[in-house]
Formats: sequence, structure tokens, C-alpha cells
Amino acid sequence: MNDGVITGFDVRACFYGGSVYFHFINISDSSNKQVVNPGIFIFPANLAYPIYVKVVWQKTNSCAGPAIRILRYQLPK
Repeated sequence: MNDGVITGFDVRACFYGGSVYFHFINISDSSNKQVVNPGIFIFPANLAYPIYVKVVWQKTNSCAGPAIRILRYQLPK
């Protein structure tokens, strides 16, 4: 699993109905990544941004170019 942070909701993302602002924090590429399946994230209502998560992911593409698909995630304990 890789560590990442979600810093907000991105309404500009293609036809997916939006995405999240997400970047990795424990790999060399810490640029923002488009998440093609942001609906996988279900958080408690009292959780505020930034939200730190651990993710299992894979590279994919979207209408905006390179993106990632989250396969599994967990919140820090």
C-alpha cells in the first residue's frame, strides 16, 4: 500500500462526475493524480480535508490523460 492524501473534491474531472485532488506522499512522484473511481472513498461525516489514506492502486487513463484507479484503501488508525 502507498500513502496518499486527499485534499478536496475536483469538479472539473471529465465525465466521471468529478474526482478528488489526490497525491502520493511516500513515492517520488507527488504530483496530483486524477482518480477515476472517487466513489470508492466512503468517509465518516466528521472527517475533514486533508484526508490521509493508504491505497492499493493501478495506473489507468481517463479523458484527461494518465490517471489512477483505487482498488482498496484504508484510513490510518
